[in-house]
Amino acid sequence: MELVDVLKITVAILTAIISSKWIWVYVREKFIRQNDDDNYIKHDYRERILKLEALLERSAEEKRDQTAKILSLEIQLAELKTEIHYLKSNDKFKCYYQDFADLENENLSDSD
Repeated sequence: MELVDVLKITVAILTAIISSKWIWVYVREKFIRQNDDDNYIKHDYRERILKLEALLERSAEEKRDQTAKILSLEIQLAELKTEIHYLKSNDKFKCYYQDFADLENENLSDSD
């Protein structure tokens, strides 16, 4: 082999070694960046899930409160219906009931 061939082979080997090192550094940096991005996305999703769970719990609590209010209003409505039925059926209070009905009709006609 001639000296020129030996130099060409040596340069080719050195170039391969140096470029493979640069490729390895590039791949490692890219992997680290992608891993950081994945961790950021996971952290972001974790935060979003926690917020959604808090909203879900709050809406469930509001639903329970509203259900309790509706139940209370239904009880009050039943009591008022019973009271009205009693007042209508009792002759002693018919005059008061009639006055109230007349007053209510006047208020309805005034609002139109």
